[in-house]
Amino acid sequence: MAKSLIVYFSQGGNTRKCAEALHSLMDSDLFELVPEVPYPRGYGRLLKETKKEADEKSVRELNPVAFNPADYDRLFIGCPNWWGFLPAPVRTFITKTDFSGKEIAFFITHGGSVAERIAERTGADIFEIVTVQEYPEDYNALLDFARDEQRENARPELAEHIENMDIYDVIFLGYPNWWSDMPMPLYSFLDEYDLSGKTIMPFVTSGGSGFSRTIRSIENAEPEATVLEWLSIRDRRVHDSSTDRAIEEWINRSGLF
Repeated sequence: MAKSLIVYFSQGGNTRKCAEALHSLMDSDLFELVPEVPYPRGYGRLLKETKKEADEKSVRELNPVAFNPADYDRLFIGCPNWWGFLPAPVRTFITKTDFSGKEIAFFITHGGSVAERIAERTGADIFEIVTVQEYPEDYNALLDFARDEQRENARPELAEHIENMDIYDVIFLGYPNWWSDMPMPLYSFLDEYDLSGKTIMPFVTSGGSGFSRTIRSIENAEPEATVLEWLSIRDRRVHDSSTDRAIEEWINRSGLF
C-alpha cells in the first residue's frame, strides 16, 4: 500500500482546514511548512511582501522539516494562491526536495476575505486595522476579551497607520459584530482619522445580528462623512458564491465605481 504525506503551507488557516479534512479521509501523515521568518501581521504589509516575492520568484527559508520525503510514495502539497503563483515557502520546499519516482498532487485554496473581493472589484487599497495588543486566538477567550474592552470603553493602540488618508474619497469599513457593537479598535481608527467629506461604505460579518447599532456609531463618530448603503454578511456564507453576487450588487448600487 502506498504511503502518503500531506504537506501544506497556510497563512490564514483555509489551507490548514483543507489539509486536515483530507487527512481525516485517508491514511496519511500531515505536516505544515512553517517559514523561519513569519509573514507580517498587517494585511497591507503582507500583500506588499508576498507581491515582491511573487515578482522575484524568490524562496523563503523554512523551519526544519521533520520528515523524509523519501519515505513516502505519494505527496499531496497544499497552499494558497498568492498573486497567481505558489507562495515562497512552497517554492522553497519544492526546490529542496527530490520527487523522483513520487506521485504528486496539488491542492490550491483561494477566494479571499470580503475585503479582498471588494478590492478586486474596485481597485481599492487594503489596510488592516491591527492593534499593538494581540487578541486571543481561542474564540471564547476572544469574546471575553472583547466584552471587557467594551465595558471599559477602551481605545486599543493601533500598530499600523495610514499616512495619506487625504488621497481617499471612499472608505470601505469592514468589521465583525462583537456583542452588538464594533470591535473597539474600530473606535480607535475613527478617533484617529477625520473622514469629513468622504463616503463610508460599511460592511459587517456576523452570526446573524447584522449591524446592530454600529451604523449610528459610525455616523456619530464621523458626522461630516456620508454613510452609504451598508452590506451585511453572515459568517457561514462568507465564502459562498451568493456573497460574491451580493458584493457585486452592493458596489453597483453605490454608483461610485
